[in-house]
Amino acid sequence: MHEQTPGFVTPTQLFQPYYGWVLAEYMVTTMRARFDPREPLVIYDVGAGTGALAVSLLDYLAEHFPEVYRRCEYHVIEQNPYLIQSLRRKLVHHYHHVRVHHLSMLNWRQAEPRRCIVLGVELLSGLPHDCVLWDTHGVCSEHWFRFKQRDNLSSAREWYPPLRDPLLLRYLRYLNWLQEESYHSLKVLCLTGGRETLDPPPFTSLEPHEDDTPLIYFSKMLWVHSPFNTAWVPTAQMLLLETLAEYFPRHHAFFADWAAVRQGLPGYNAPVLQVKMRVAKDIFLRRPIDALHTNAGMVDMCFPTDFDHLATVYRAVCGREKEVTNMSHPQFWQTYGGDKTALFTTKSGFNPLVEDFKPFRVFATHHPPEL
Repeated sequence: MHEQTPGFVTPTQLFQPYYGWVLAEYMVTTMRARFDPREPLVIYDVGAGTGALAVSLLDYLAEHFPEVYRRCEYHVIEQNPYLIQSLRRKLVHHYHHVRVHHLSMLNWRQAEPRRCIVLGVELLSGLPHDCVLWDTHGVCSEHWFRFKQRDNLSSAREWYPPLRDPLLLRYLRYLNWLQEESYHSLKVLCLTGGRETLDPPPFTSLEPHEDDTPLIYFSKMLWVHSPFNTAWVPTAQMLLLETLAEYFPRHHAFFADWAAVRQGLPGYNAPVLQVKMRVAKDIFLRRPIDALHTNAGMVDMCFPTDFDHLATVYRAVCGREKEVTNMSHPQFWQTYGGDKTALFTTKSGFNPLVEDFKPFRVFATHHPPEL
């Protein structure tokens, strides 16, 4: 009963239609500076959600840039089946320019050879992450849940196998945290959980076992519950970038998301969890919780994004020739919003667009010019 309610209210909904207007100005500026004059403006809106951004952006293009709008293509990529019909109804006035794709961006398999803008606002914070743990001996483990009842986290048992997932190892290599000079070195890394030697550690996994000595068992429990040795790795974010590199080689990316969250779980890049509680028809309250053990579908998760790591992985995946810009949300609005930023200033001088969204950041990339 919760699938139709958005987990978190995005700035595009709070500040509509102005947010879409400013993004339209940004895209037209990018198009005129980076695109061939003969090329149309092609936009891929990934995770369009309720469609508030798409409607305001296309309305602004139609009114202020009719020549750009006439040749514009707007592709909506949304995997939530409950939002597809709503998106089609909202965008019916722009049906000549809009195509709605009901699939996950990670399953995209159609090549786009043209220059295009890939748009994702609060997309990265909703992508799946993998949890890893480590200790001072270099023993790395993955954090898994074994379900006794399907989709019921309250009945799940935590499990900590050695780090061998190829996706996790690939992400760590993109960050230059793992180096391999040959296939043998890669095999050693897989067998040793990321360590570079075969010297046996005191234990090979952080999974507590009944055969462990009391000292080892107690040590494992300390490492497992230590927030200083826990990290949430954005493997789905890496897969998204690999999809862009393979199927959108000439893309210009625009991602806006949270660099930090309040009341998050312990650990590096840990998410904030909020439980949905129905108080009336179509009205929900959300309360932060401090544990993963709750029923699936009853909790919203929002992950922060390490934009420095994102830039490193992006260059490793999409090419170092790409131009990368990383700026704060207030800085973006002051640069491209102009006098629209002042529209949200209250009588006391407080501006929620600037003050409340200080942890919000903008990550933009540009494909280099071609001869």
